[in-house]
Amino acid sequence: MKDALPNQVVDMIARYGLTGDLIEKLRSETLGSHFDPARNHIRGEVRVPSTTDYDNYSDISSQRDLENIGRQAIASGKLALLVLNGGMATRFGGVVKGTVSVDADMSFLGLKLTDGLRHIGEQGPPLILLMNSFATDKLTVEHLNANHHFGYPRNRIWTFEQCVSVRFNPDGTLYRDGAGQPSYHGTGHGDAVHALGLSGLVPRLKEAGVETVFVTNVDNAVATIDPVIYGHHIQSAQAATIELVENDGGDTGGAPYWLDGHLQLVEHFRLPPAMRCNPPVFNTNTFWLNLDVFESPPPLTWFAVSKDVDQAPVVQFERLLGEVSAFVKSQFLCVPRSGVESRFIPVKRPDDLNQKRLAIVNAWCRS
Repeated sequence: MKDALPNQVVDMIARYGLTGDLIEKLRSETLGSHFDPARNHIRGEVRVPSTTDYDNYSDISSQRDLENIGRQAIASGKLALLVLNGGMATRFGGVVKGTVSVDADMSFLGLKLTDGLRHIGEQGPPLILLMNSFATDKLTVEHLNANHHFGYPRNRIWTFEQCVSVRFNPDGTLYRDGAGQPSYHGTGHGDAVHALGLSGLVPRLKEAGVETVFVTNVDNAVATIDPVIYGHHIQSAQAATIELVENDGGDTGGAPYWLDGHLQLVEHFRLPPAMRCNPPVFNTNTFWLNLDVFESPPPLTWFAVSKDVDQAPVVQFERLLGEVSAFVKSQFLCVPRSGVESRFIPVKRPDDLNQKRLAIVNAWCRS
């Protein structure tokens, strides 16, 4: 029988909105006596989508009516920006990635805030929500203070923290680091819909007139506010608009698949080996979500995910934001991946930034 979680671990988990009982339940159900990736595999009929199953940005980018719809909604304060800023950035040297300089004195967070300043409405720029984590919150606040919030009105920046869990060895025992301490982690970007609800900010957003939340990764600086896409989202009457890009052949993350007749995002690790293929499009983790999704969060699945920490294999529990598409009416939009129109230039390692810096700056400046 595995040892129960220490009190200090249970207290840490509870401080950020989960319970030790939940993590113990997940450990028992998903790990058992060993980690088996097959426990994450989907069951059902899976089919790769055709090009007619999603829209293309090139087909809507020149539609002035959509742009006008989006601009009017932004001016009325109906859009908020949610930046996923809780990642541990283990492949980036463990720094808080949002504070890393991209161009001159402008960090990833600075670019997100400055993008908001390009869309001043009746109440000022859009409300910006930063989903931080226990690992990023303090340094993020210090970075924003040191840079005078990059000129953004302080009362228009709201922060909240995502949930926390603890890592396990593949055999289900508690993983401890080189100093013998438990190793904590944020529980994935799927926390956004649940942690925002726990924060108490959803009623305040509703009171402020917000109807849509634009969700982006902090390191994808070129996923900027686009009135045309926002207008497309509003006109569709869908709960979610999800941005995709063409697969370059090396992408292995999430992609849309038909699962039992429902088009939804499915992560690569959820596909049994016999079902794995090279889908034509790839998830950018950029979403336009109606506020209703946060008011009544869907019951996202907890996945046991394999990671390496200090060269040791560990297992941690995460929820994935893309799974929202399994629960709410969603549409998919394929956006540009290259050139100044690109909306997807992720930076996962320092080398990525060195190689892509000019492309990021040029694409960000297009607005």
